[in-house]
Amino acid sequence: MLGSMVVRARLFCSDAGCAAAFEAVGPIEELEALACSCGGGLEIIGFPHEADRAPHRRFELFPLAA
Repeated sequence: MLGSMVVRARLFCSDAGCAAAFEAVGPIEELEALACSCGGGLEIIGFPHEADRAPHRRFELFPLAA
């Protein structure tokens, strides 16, 4: 039932020449569909601690510092 869950995830661009990194909150199926501004796909590389799971259903995307 992971498909309908709202999660907080860390994402990195799949393009080796791009260093974009994000943390996002939203339904997992929306996070899996995200693309980077360079055209590469954003890959989910992990989920922060269970206590950090988003209690709401809105989508948020936060750039991470390089």
